[in-house]
Amino acid sequence: MARPVDALRIAQLDARQLDQELVSLVRNQIGRIFEYNQLSLLTKLDPEITALLKFVIWRFSVFATGASVGQQLLRLTYANARAKDKTNPWMSKKQKLLHGFILIIIPWLKERLNLTIDSLGLSTSKTKEKINKYLQWCEKSLKIAALINFALFLQSGCYSSLTERVLGIRSVHPQKQLIRQVSFDYLTREILWHGFSEFLFFLLPLVNFRRMKSILTYYLLPQPPPAQPSSPDSRTMAELTNCAICDLVPHNPHQIGCSHVFCYYCISSNFLADPRYVCPVCKKAVLNFTLISPVDLTEESS
Repeated sequence: MARPVDALRIAQLDARQLDQELVSLVRNQIGRIFEYNQLSLLTKLDPEITALLKFVIWRFSVFATGASVGQQLLRLTYANARAKDKTNPWMSKKQKLLHGFILIIIPWLKERLNLTIDSLGLSTSKTKEKINKYLQWCEKSLKIAALINFALFLQSGCYSSLTERVLGIRSVHPQKQLIRQVSFDYLTREILWHGFSEFLFFLLPLVNFRRMKSILTYYLLPQPPPAQPSSPDSRTMAELTNCAICDLVPHNPHQIGCSHVFCYYCISSNFLADPRYVCPVCKKAVLNFTLISPVDLTEESS
């Protein structure tokens, strides 16, 4: 008979996580079924429903095959670490029953006890205070024991949970695993794309796209001949009612020394993005920000 092979630590932790996710997934699906029909009976029987789900999963996984659903996905199984018969190193029936008792009955008793105390109206009595005190002490003790067990698991690689250590069962591969030819092409591609995206996130804020747009527009697109230099005194009504950049009615109109009028946001944002910005119509340069001055359209129109 093939000798079991010890499982990797990461495989044991992944199996536990998969088992927890399975219970949560099934529980959420049941919650969605009764999402719009919240019956008081279902709320009262919530511990029993959770225990029933765990029992069904345990019955057709650990009790039937000696491995949880997460272990089966990772090709693991439970072995009896205290087995005296080397020809049968697998989990015994007694260990399976105790595993189900610890996994299902004890959490159900805890939840049912809490609900029973609340339903009896003992919220302010000394009895509940004593019971809560004992429960908190037990929970803290179990958490400390679980922490110590996890530290020992990281050192030895056996007994990933306190339940496994108490029952003397450990996760193993039922037979020697074949060497897998793992391809890291996908991982390499993801790392390269991640590095490239990080580089872009660093580089893009430093690029002046307005300046690039103006340069490409000037050299690649045909430009109309520039208008003759003009002054604000020779301004026409059409120049007062249209922004030279967006060609709309100027909002908060400003000028730069030529006859054309601009929205304040249009001229200021373009100048801040490109200090060598010029008027797109007459090519009047904006030498500094102080040349951008407001225009009173009422006086100009009169």
